[in-house]
Amino acid sequence: MEMQGQEITMVKPLKDYYQRLRDVDILRVAEALGIAVLNMRTAGNRTLCPLHGDKVPSLSFKANQFRCFGCGEKGSTLDLVQKVKGLPLEETAEWFGLRFGLSPPWKKARPRSAARNALSLPAPRRKEIASPKPTMATLSHEKKILPEYFSIYEALLRLLPEGSGAEWIKSRGFSGDTAEGYRIRKIKHPVRTLSLLRQRFPDKLLLASGVAVKRKEENLSLLWGAEWMLLPIEGVGENAGRIIFLQGRTPIPEGKPEYVEILGGFPRPLFWTRKAKNTPRGEELFLTAGMMDARAAEELGYPAVAVLGAQGLTDEIIRTLLPWTVKIGAGKAPPGRNFAVTAAERFDTMGKRASIVDFPAGVKDWNGYLLRRRRSR
Repeated sequence: MEMQGQEITMVKPLKDYYQRLRDVDILRVAEALGIAVLNMRTAGNRTLCPLHGDKVPSLSFKANQFRCFGCGEKGSTLDLVQKVKGLPLEETAEWFGLRFGLSPPWKKARPRSAARNALSLPAPRRKEIASPKPTMATLSHEKKILPEYFSIYEALLRLLPEGSGAEWIKSRGFSGDTAEGYRIRKIKHPVRTLSLLRQRFPDKLLLASGVAVKRKEENLSLLWGAEWMLLPIEGVGENAGRIIFLQGRTPIPEGKPEYVEILGGFPRPLFWTRKAKNTPRGEELFLTAGMMDARAAEELGYPAVAVLGAQGLTDEIIRTLLPWTVKIGAGKAPPGRNFAVTAAERFDTMGKRASIVDFPAGVKDWNGYLLRRRRSR
């Protein structure tokens, strides 16, 4: 009887976990599987089915389910991955874990990469993996990002060509997989992109979500212009797999702000790299002041998180990070050094030591460190 009771207590967490996988946006899953979803609205809301020799688009998506009117296959996100990949259920769960950060409860933390040898760090103790919680700033003037805005952010990304961010990413020393793994895209036709968004969403909602702007007598326009790179942030916890924030980066920063995020005074969330999401409590976690630095740290083998600028380091974010051993990489240049010193002092006021780790001489940030390592190979 006692054994049966233990089995019963284990069933519910697994059931809840698989339900979370079924709740991931099925169009995102389809896109990750290589199924063309960008032009579905112009193709009768159908696309070619990968499960049979489809010549006329017959695969449709509705209510987070798929159905093929050609071969008759249908089901949830789990069913779609299992059928397309030919995987058993457990391996399907691991596929979701790698792609969407939803690691299976039975999956143990992987050993650290050998790439850590660039910095001399003590071996951490193994503890239970903690699910990162979404962090929002608590300033009274900031507004809450509503779930309906997530659909707009997702739709905007789907309208931008896959692989459009690869060239820029590679020029910064990253692997080609980083652009698509984090869905970094380039805006090529802002007017046309906004026009397609307006077919799906009312202007009022586009303005409220922060992706569009209207200045005085001008017409509605997309916040970012042509050639801007769009850097999305995926949620964690209950918002896992959903785009909850967008930041744009101009390719030519002279005379312009280098980064422009969605308008509206929204709180800036903490960005978790995939490696950081699977880092157990008590182990080292590197804090950076920008998403690209966090991604560079991850490419070098370090689990990293990022705040969006020094002003994005709120007390709530610091409290979120207290269970980990926080380290902050810093070069000699004033901006990065000042952020590291200030952040360490703020952790200290909350009773937690965050140590500063110096980059090698001549390296000012994580991206510079990555480029140096790439050139030395």
